[in-house]
Amino acid sequence: GSQGSPTGNSNMGATTGVGGLGTGTSAQVGNRTAVYLAKPNYADPNSEGTVLVAIKVSASGNVISANVRSSTTSSAALKNAAIAAAKQSRFSAGDKEEDGTITYRFKLK
Repeated sequence: GSQGSPTGNSNMGATTGVGGLGTGTSAQVGNRTAVYLAKPNYADPNSEGTVLVAIKVSASGNVISANVRSSTTSSAALKNAAIAAAKQSRFSAGDKEEDGTITYRFKLK
C-alpha cells in the first residue's frame, strides 16, 4: 500500500499510511483493489502481534475462504478475529478466483 515518508512533516503531508510497522491492515490479491477491508475486533487486550491470513477471492470479489498462514502471536482470539474480519472483506471483481493475503497488525494500546 501507500506509505508516507518517515522524514516528512506537516507541511509536506502525512507521514503515515497503510503498511509499515504498527497497527493496521494491508492486503494483496493480484491486481485487484480492496473495496472494503473489515477491521478485526481486538478480542485479546493482553496480546499483540501480526497475523497473515491467506484468502481466496471469488470472481465477484467476495472472500470465500480464509485461514491463518503465519502469525507472531499465540493468541487464538487474535487469530480468530483476523479470520472473521478477512471473511467480511471485499475486493474489486476479476475474471476468476484468486488467492491473496491480508495482514493484520495488533498492537497493545
